[in-house]
Amino acid sequence: MRTRATAAATVAASGALALSVLTAPAAIAGTATSSSTATATTATTATTTAVSQDDSGFEVLKGAVNGGAPIVVGTSTTKKIKVAATVSHEDGVAAARFTLYSGKSFDDPAKRVLATSTAWRSCEEAYAIIVNCDATFTIDPKKLRNTDARTWRLAIDAKLGENDSYAFNGDVATGTLQRAPKLTVKAAPKPVKKGKTLTVTGKLSRANWDVKAYKGYAGQSVKLQFRKKNSDSYTTVKTVKTSSTGTLKTTTKKTSASGYWRWNFAGTATTAPLKTAGTLVSVK
Repeated sequence: MRTRATAAATVAASGALALSVLTAPAAIAGTATSSSTATATTATTATTTAVSQDDSGFEVLKGAVNGGAPIVVGTSTTKKIKVAATVSHEDGVAAARFTLYSGKSFDDPAKRVLATSTAWRSCEEAYAIIVNCDATFTIDPKKLRNTDARTWRLAIDAKLGENDSYAFNGDVATGTLQRAPKLTVKAAPKPVKKGKTLTVTGKLSRANWDVKAYKGYAGQSVKLQFRKKNSDSYTTVKTVKTSSTGTLKTTTKKTSASGYWRWNFAGTATTAPLKTAGTLVSVK
């Protein structure tokens, strides 16, 4: 058996677990019933199924970060996310604590902790052999930096039965933290003569957590799309790359019918996708 050090965290007044970005190594408090942490393969998506069991008999049946969806954060508004796990132990599971971290393993001295909890939270049907456990983290962009846009791993510390014993698993699930984008669109002239040139402009920017402001996203491919006024579906007209400052500009003579024009950004590993609303251009 071994003891893990207590990690720093803030407990919100509502009982939700507030996010605390820590640059120093941290760990979940508790005494593990096994001699080493779980060695299950790291999940490659935000939800895993029957992936991990350590030698204490503590089994993670499934886990999720933010319901499997990317965590998209801007520059000022906090975002609440839910982490959850279904776990099992023959002695029953009473309560759990969670940590979101990145690193080669939970014991990696170079790991970074994104969110952690110090208070135990009772699981549903506590003391049952199979229970559902969850927690809520509040992510504050003021505490983020650009390099935090990456994949984070979820760890769980569980309190077992009524004998004050503990189990740990560092590979419950993974979740992706992404920078929020902004995208604008303008078209001119309005109206446009049939078959004549239409100029479509815009700008793609994204949250820069280092300076807490939105900055232009350079060199990104963005689709220019069109749908006729009485249609429900868009078609891609062309793909345009953003400038060094994130601006977009192109021209088209595909102006045979009135309809809506928009930009469609597919997103990247670090930045969420986004489509603009369509701007109506009438053809006369």
